[in-house]
Amino acid sequence: MNLHKNVPAKAKSGATARSVTYATSPLLASKTPPWRSKFLVALVGLSFCGLLGRAAYVQVIGTDFFQKQGEIRYARTLELPASRGRILDRNGLILASSIPAPSLWAIPKDFDADKNQRRALAKLLALTPKELEDKLAGHATGDEFDADVTFPADFRMPALAGKHAKVSIKIVRVQEAKLPEIDDAFIASFGIEEGGMDKFRADVRANLERELKGMLAARLKNEIIQKLMDAHPGIELPQGMIEAEARALHQQAQAQAQQQGQQFTGDVSGFTDMARRRVSAGVLIGELARQNDIRPDSRRVAEMLATIASTYEEPTQVVELYQRDPQLMQSLQNRVMEDQVAEWVAAHAQTSEQQLSFAEAMRPV
Repeated sequence: MNLHKNVPAKAKSGATARSVTYATSPLLASKTPPWRSKFLVALVGLSFCGLLGRAAYVQVIGTDFFQKQGEIRYARTLELPASRGRILDRNGLILASSIPAPSLWAIPKDFDADKNQRRALAKLLALTPKELEDKLAGHATGDEFDADVTFPADFRMPALAGKHAKVSIKIVRVQEAKLPEIDDAFIASFGIEEGGMDKFRADVRANLERELKGMLAARLKNEIIQKLMDAHPGIELPQGMIEAEARALHQQAQAQAQQQGQQFTGDVSGFTDMARRRVSAGVLIGELARQNDIRPDSRRVAEMLATIASTYEEPTQVVELYQRDPQLMQSLQNRVMEDQVAEWVAAHAQTSEQQLSFAEAMRPV
């Protein structure tokens, strides 16, 4: 068998490559307009000036606003009821003890409560409605008088239930309520410049509906959390989480006392029970969310952020503040997830409806 190998013909010698010189290329030889480089330099300079201006506004001019918004998100008001301690002798016997005593003052001329309210007030003072009217009648500002009362056996303060006491009453001042005239000036004081009465009524209604919705959601969530904790009283909690939460609550109480110009001497141990409750609620809600694959709905997070921002004069700045702070956004997402878990539990549990007036629904829970 003969094998033939085809050999390609040798390339022609003498082939040359063409070169293009700078002077002969019309694209390279064209001159760049002088204004173009100046325009680019000016554009970059203006961009830097804008960034510097924004930084100066945030860190110098608007620093108080942004700091205030940040403090609002992590500062909480904690009610810390306290009473005077007992005085003991060296053998441990009680020498003196404090009993909580409620104080009450009234404006007789302006006292226009309805029948049910008068009955409730009389019950609070362990008086009959007629006795209450008799004691308030005929007194003026500065009058001081005593009244002998007997607290009912089911009085809300166990230390006073069924006890006899002498109540000291002082008429502090007598005032007459006067409603303002609802005119354009009154409406403008709320920041409403256009729309008049219709816009004012619409804004008031929207605010009330938003507050009512938030309060009902808070009532539902608190009720569900309480039921969950009652159903799991022996849940094991990491001691470190409880201690960390107690320290956080203690620091918040200290900060609040300093803002009010007061001296706070409470111990961290006094916040242990509250911390345990909060940690227990967080663990239970987190476990329910994990088992049922409940995750924060981005749409609801955006809606809640818009709702929070709408209560301020500069909503856009509040939204930007949240979006730049991962900690604030995480706190917002946790609130949304708690609401979603509460709604999930309510949808899968046996519930009962309760009719409430607006005033009853808005009472703190």
